Amino acid sequence: MYASVLWLRGPRLTPQPLVGDDSGHALLWNGDVFAYERAEDAPPSAFSLEVSDTQELFGVLEKVDDAEVPHVLSCLRGPHALIYIRPERAKLWFCRDRLGRHSLLVDAARTTISSVGLAGSDFVEVPALGVFEQSFVGEESTLVLHPWSEVDVDIKDVSVFGCEVSRQRLGAVSVVPKAYVDTEVELESWVTRAVEEVWPVHKVFDAFMQSEYGYRDAEMLLELLREAVGTRLQRQPGYCKACMQQELHQGRNGEKCLHAKVGILFSGGLDSTVLAALADDVMEEGEPIDLVNVAFELSEGDFDTPDRLTAVQVNDSWRSLMVSVRNRHQVYISGFGRVAPSPSVPHVHPPEGGREQKGAWPRAWRKCASRSSPSGQDRP
Repeated sequence: MYASVLWLRGPRLTPQPLVGDDSGHALLWNGDVFAYERAEDAPPSAFSLEVSDTQELFGVLEKVDDAEVPHVLSCLRGPHALIYIRPERAKLWFCRDRLGRHSLLVDAARTTISSVGLAGSDFVEVPALGVFEQSFVGEESTLVLHPWSEVDVDIKDVSVFGCEVSRQRLGAVSVVPKAYVDTEVELESWVTRAVEEVWPVHKVFDAFMQSEYGYRDAEMLLELLREAVGTRLQRQPGYCKACMQQELHQGRNGEKCLHAKVGILFSGGLDSTVLAALADDVMEEGEPIDLVNVAFELSEGDFDTPDRLTAVQVNDSWRSLMVSVRNRHQVYISGFGRVAPSPSVPHVHPPEGGREQKGAWPRAWRKCASRSSPSGQDRP
C-alpha cells in the first residue's frame, strides 16, 4: 500500500495509509466529508471539527461489521475515492462518490487499485455505481457490487470486472434537507401575468420579493449557500503552503498563520461575487481571502478579456489578484492596487452602522492590497 497526502482538512496532518493499531485494518482516502447522513430521513450532520476526515471515517468503519461497511460508505456526502482493507477477513472495499468526482482505477487482473495509471496500460476506471467488495479465498477472489439505490446498473457497466451485483441497494442521500422542500406551493396570480405580459426582469424580481414566498425562499437559499460555503471553509488546516511546510518540518510553536488560505477564482460575475461575499461572512474576522482573476492574452499585451473587465469593475474598494497568461512559460501577476469603480454596478458594502462602515475595505477584499498581509507577515 502506498499513499501521498494533500493536507486540506483537519487541524493536523494524518499520514496514510491509516492503519489501526489493534485491528490492522487500513484506509486509503482521497476526499472531503462535508456531512455524514446515517439514515435517509436523518438531518445532515457534519463530522467533528477536531479531527481529520480520514480519522473520523476510519473510526466509524472500525465500529461496524463487514455487512455494514457498504452502508457506512453510502452515508458520506462529499467528493471522494477510497480503499478500505480488513486483512484478517481477507476483504477489501473500494468506491467513488456518486458523481465520480475523484479518480479511481483498477487493472484488468484486479490486483492493483490506484488513483492514477499509465497511459496505454490495462487500467480501467471504477464506475461510480456503488461500493465494490472483494473477498479472497486462497488464490481465488470474488467481487460484488453493492449499488446505489438511485442508479440503474446495466450488466455491461460492470462486465469488465466480472463481478456480481447485490440485490440489496444502498440508501440514497438526500441533496436538500426535507425541511427546505415544499411541494405544495401554488403559483400566485402575478406569475401568470408576468409570463403573458413578458415583464422585464426587474419587475419580476420586485414582484417575487413582495410575494408570500419570495423573501422566505430567498432567505432559505441564502442559508443553504452559507452552510455549504461554511462547511468547506471551516475545517481547513489553518496554514498557507509556506507555513504548512514550516509546521511539518520545523514546527511553529503554536504561531498562527496570518496569510491567505482561501482563494476564489474571481470573474466579477454573479456566482463568484456571491461566493466571495459568503466566504467573507463565514470566515473568522481578520482572515484574508485571495480573489484571483485569470486572463489569457488576446493579442500582444492585451489581456482585457470579459472576465478581466468585469472583475476590475465590480467595486471601487475590492482588491483582486490579476494573473495574466501569455503562454505556459510566461505568467504575470499584478493588480495589487486600487481598481476603478463602475457606475453601472451597485455598491454592496454593509449599510451605515453595519459590521464595516460604508467606504471601508471589507476584509475579504484587503488581501491583495500589497505583498504583505495587514499583520505585517510577508506573503508566501
